[in-house]
Amino acid sequence: MCNNEVLLNHFALGEWKREEIGAGSKINLDFPVSIESIKGSTQLLKWKIISEDYDIGLEVTFWRTDPKMNSEIVREFRQIDSHVEPVEGSLVCEEAGTYRVTLDNTYSRFRNKTVIHRIGLSQVSGPDPDETVISLQKSKGVSSRA
Repeated sequence: MCNNEVLLNHFALGEWKREEIGAGSKINLDFPVSIESIKGSTQLLKWKIISEDYDIGLEVTFWRTDPKMNSEIVREFRQIDSHVEPVEGSLVCEEAGTYRVTLDNTYSRFRNKTVIHRIGLSQVSGPDPDETVISLQKSKGVSSRA
């Protein structure tokens, strides 16, 4: 059974970050997941996104630790209406590698977007990722602009 209240309370420990994303630009936030961190527990990549006045694009890509392997889109690009209401989501990090969250404004030719977000990894016990949260790593993602 999912205990959203517990998950959200622990998630609230992360920091809010404010990003200005220029017209035609995007930012990438990288979250590395090691083999040690997924043994015996489950890692969740969680996000809560709010944008001011306009929508923003969101995509999540997985990059394997082996550079010979291809990257994989785990959440397809989609424009989200985070200016209407906060957008929350999560996914289970099943493999070691880097999960990249992209906040994308490349489709906008003239408007900069202001995005306020809380994105981070949380570790849960047991086989069900909806069980009790053990800890939350603050948003340690490495931000890069593309």
